[in-house]
Amino acid sequence: MSSKETVKIRGRITDISHLSIKVTINNASECSDCNICSGPGGRSVTVPYSKGFNEKEFNEGENVSVNIPCSLLSGISFLIYFIPALFLLAGFIAGYTAGGNLTAVISALCSLAISYIIVKVITFNRLKNFIDITHVES
Repeated sequence: MSSKETVKIRGRITDISHLSIKVTINNASECSDCNICSGPGGRSVTVPYSKGFNEKEFNEGENVSVNIPCSLLSGISFLIYFIPALFLLAGFIAGYTAGGNLTAVISALCSLAISYIIVKVITFNRLKNFIDITHVES
């Protein structure tokens, strides 16, 4: 795949906030190429607003297409899995060195929580520059 290819996922807008649009994908086959979204009761992706979005352009219940560059998927997948594992391991080692088993477990869990926040902020800020939403006919 070239870096200019995109994954197009069709879905319905289920929520609009001042920072993002939540699109729920009901057809599981739409997700065969991509696992960027997840959620209970169907798959969903939350798309942060970028400079090009106008909140008034979209309404809840509208059918849209979410266009995600393929190159972004591999980068985010790496980030989502590598950073937490690295923080978990580093926290465990630092805690074990500082005070034994219990300190290692507590330190590892705290490091994992911190990595979750870091990944969430990075992916949210990165996504808004690359993901595009367009209207689709029913």
